[in-house]
Amino acid sequence: MNETACCDVCGCSISLWLPVRPVAARLCVSPQTMYNLIRDGQVQAVKMGGQWRIRHAGFDAYLQRREKSPRLPAAHTQLGIHAES
Repeated sequence: MNETACCDVCGCSISLWLPVRPVAARLCVSPQTMYNLIRDGQVQAVKMGGQWRIRHAGFDAYLQRREKSPRLPAAHTQLGIHAES
């Protein structure tokens, strides 16, 4: 299975697993906020080589939940995040 492709979030070649800092930057939140979202189970992530990685599909699911919530801004619609096939 080939899991490499261009990623819109961080520009890396692996699109299925995203580093925390670029995802946080795209959402205009701090890395600590992303770690809190991971800890609280709102964003799916795993630890790889001592660093947290966010599964692209889990990130997309988080964005969809945010879009449905009227109390949160819909700024993520301008992120240019591509859906995983």
